Amino acid sequence: MEKNGRKEQQFGEIDDNDPETTNFCMFINEVYAVLSDPVQRMIYDKIHGYSLTAINPFLDDSSPKDHVFVDEFSCIGCKNCKNVCPSVFTIEEDFGRARAYSQSGNPESVQDAVNSCPVDCIHWTSAAQLSLLEDEMRREWALHPWMSSAWRVLDGKNDKTKSWDKLK
Repeated sequence: MEKNGRKEQQFGEIDDNDPETTNFCMFINEVYAVLSDPVQRMIYDKIHGYSLTAINPFLDDSSPKDHVFVDEFSCIGCKNCKNVCPSVFTIEEDFGRARAYSQSGNPESVQDAVNSCPVDCIHWTSAAQLSLLEDEMRREWALHPWMSSAWRVLDGKNDKTKSWDKLK
């Protein structure tokens, strides 16, 4: 990383006067220092659950499934979960889809919200599974509701949405 950073600085790709760039470079240097020191790397790996004998959390049933995850790509934005358990679920403003913003809700209320979902897009997961799923969701670009897995079209008479499957 040091070599690549120096090369970019040599070719003028990094703006040295920008405070954001300075902060980013400080962050990269700190990451490099932690990951290149064997003792700090071992502590980092232990905190984040990385090891040479790591088990795929999706194949491991020993961890409790006490976290909730919303598959935003399958969500149709019905708002049932938010109405049933507002302490855990919210509706994302840009695309109108549900999102679990807290894991500290009453488990019975959360289960009621899971049961109220018409498309089964809310899932109980372990902490390790949730971490991986949320990381993957951050990488995906958010789809507009009209691009969801269950395509929806407008009914011209009263502007209600209908599921593509019902129109067949």
